[in-house]
Amino acid sequence: MSGEFAFTEVSTREDWDRWSKRNVVVTDDGVTLATVPTVTATGLCDPPVDVDSFRSGDLCLLEDSGDVAVYDVDEDRLVSLSFHEYALTDPVSICATVDDVYVLDGETGRLSAFTRRTRRRRWTSEPLEDPVAIVGSGRTVLVLDRSSDGGGALVSVSTDRRRTVATDPLGTPVALAADDDLNVYVLDDRDGRRRLHWFEAAGTDVVSGTPVTVDLSDVGFPEDGFTPTAVATASPGEVLLGGETTGDDVPSLYRYRFDDGRLVELPGFDRACTSLLGVASGRDDGSIWYAVTDELCQLLETPRNRKDPDSTRYEGEILGRFDSGDGGTQWHRVTFDVQQPRAGTHVDLDYFATSETGPEITAIDGLDRDGIEALRSVDVEDVWSFAALEPTHVAEVVPGATHERASRWLEDAHDVLRVQFEEEATATRRNDPDDVLLESATGRYLVVAVSFVGNRRTAPLLGRLRAYCPRQSYLRHLPSIYRQNDGDAAFLERFLSIFETVFVDVEEELDDLTHYFDPHEVPAEYLSWLNEWLAVGVGETWPESARRELLARAPELYQKRGTREGLREMLDLYFSHVSLPAPSAERPLELTERSLSELVSQGYLTEREATVERERLRDALTDRDEVRQRGAAIVEYADLEVIDHAELEKAYADLLGHPHRFLVLVDPDLPDEHAREVERIVESEKPAHTVASTVSLRSRMQLGENTYLGINSMLPKRRYEIGHSALGQETTLPET
Repeated sequence: MSGEFAFTEVSTREDWDRWSKRNVVVTDDGVTLATVPTVTATGLCDPPVDVDSFRSGDLCLLEDSGDVAVYDVDEDRLVSLSFHEYALTDPVSICATVDDVYVLDGETGRLSAFTRRTRRRRWTSEPLEDPVAIVGSGRTVLVLDRSSDGGGALVSVSTDRRRTVATDPLGTPVALAADDDLNVYVLDDRDGRRRLHWFEAAGTDVVSGTPVTVDLSDVGFPEDGFTPTAVATASPGEVLLGGETTGDDVPSLYRYRFDDGRLVELPGFDRACTSLLGVASGRDDGSIWYAVTDELCQLLETPRNRKDPDSTRYEGEILGRFDSGDGGTQWHRVTFDVQQPRAGTHVDLDYFATSETGPEITAIDGLDRDGIEALRSVDVEDVWSFAALEPTHVAEVVPGATHERASRWLEDAHDVLRVQFEEEATATRRNDPDDVLLESATGRYLVVAVSFVGNRRTAPLLGRLRAYCPRQSYLRHLPSIYRQNDGDAAFLERFLSIFETVFVDVEEELDDLTHYFDPHEVPAEYLSWLNEWLAVGVGETWPESARRELLARAPELYQKRGTREGLREMLDLYFSHVSLPAPSAERPLELTERSLSELVSQGYLTEREATVERERLRDALTDRDEVRQRGAAIVEYADLEVIDHAELEKAYADLLGHPHRFLVLVDPDLPDEHAREVERIVESEKPAHTVASTVSLRSRMQLGENTYLGINSMLPKRRYEIGHSALGQETTLPET
């Protein structure tokens, strides 16, 4: 800016966290009204025994009759699935993975696996004692089993039909849930007290044997009003609990977080749940759950603004102060960066200036002498410095304090600070301002209260608050005659401030102009403009981080444009900023297991040889998944020079067509939106005299159908070992 003013501002999460808050929440974008979750239930169909979801988002239902059905969420229709060799007399639980459907039969205690593609039974486990529920992820299926003594066990049942007990510290089993990473949650009952166990994921298809256990009787559920009966995953370390209610106006859904023990009730749903399912909805407007009650319900969890508990209106407030360090400072102006989404929502400003440090910490009710001394030991002397703390910090410093008690002290501190505005004679209020020229504001501190007014769904968002000092105006540039009369000077000063506000903002824009040419500093909304300036033809749909790196490296990449190295670097740049699904070895391992079992049964392999081959292939596929380059690979005529067999070289040359054509081979697991972006990059970066083809590889090997050795196919290692190698497997007889 012009250099005539200094300013101080709050604009980051760290800045706002030091202000006293009431019924507001701090986000990365600024401060707005606090929200509370609410649930809307929609009935879908008659209640199944259990429900799981496919990756497509459709639901897999286990019905009372034992039949399995698919509920198409988009089409709102139910389709029955018929499995071969299927008979279920007492349906208990169901689990759907990428390739298989698993069902539990309570009468036999057996778990059966059926392939989704052929709908045939793959295997059936040995009987368990009294299985309650199943969950699955990848190759692992976990069964919650009830023992004859009333205890429980979490049993791992793998595709080779072996059972291993993962853990056995459980009471009477109640419910089971797991996420895609295999964080497993078990709800049980021990002596009439419900407990929740979190078995943390310990690697691919592995769970930790030592759980984090919480006694749910101590987390804050309504007394004699709620009993947990179902659990579903929300995020690692966070679950949704459903249950039965006996009290009036008691919700039957709660969120619980293990890290801080926070329990959040979800109002809007009060029906008893026998089963819960959490799914990845991909929606911006809330989370989706499914609950089995007297019907199958879809639950949409959405946030709404929270009312102030005292005023019962949608309003909130933040209190803070700016410190100039000089008791004689004349504060000049305050500006707002605020977004108001709808008429009727606004922010108001109260302010005054003072050189006093503020109320002492003894003004807070409930803080005893020991607590005050503990706070003073960490340099917390007054209410302002206390209000800048978080409840967790207060609970750590003050002996015997809990998170709830610390929160009450902070609320009381806010009330103490708010009283200052009522007692201060110079306190001034401005309604819904964008820019305020301050009056009678002299002192070291500029004390500010910002009030937020919203409605149920929308509220203003305050991104930045800036205070300017010292007090100056364009009046000082006029002849002294205009300042001789105090009344005329005051009016003229306010009049000139209109123009000053515009010009100072323009000067700030000019001072910050270089930021618009810096790819790492330019605001996100101007990235497309900078793209045009630098004539970058791709990147409009890329993630913001990728767009910024592309613009920063544009001069370097222009020098390599039209070369293989340049195309490779563009592809690498894009793929380094996008999230790709991890490649899975589940299907190849399943097919290999089936083939090895057949070879053993036919006498071609011994069980030992099959085990060695199984482990070798599993290691090979795992290593391939870890080191395989994801995204795309480039093949051109120069690559054929390493082939020393004329017929093979001709076969690959025929695929390319002619020396001025090259192929970009796209990973078979690459999602469609990324494959389309690869095509755009190739078209933009290829040399002008060449023809480029982007080819999507197939996920399985089929000769003559986009199969490339070492890329989407592999040959096993062969070795000869006397006494263990099988003819036709590790060894062959040469022709004579």
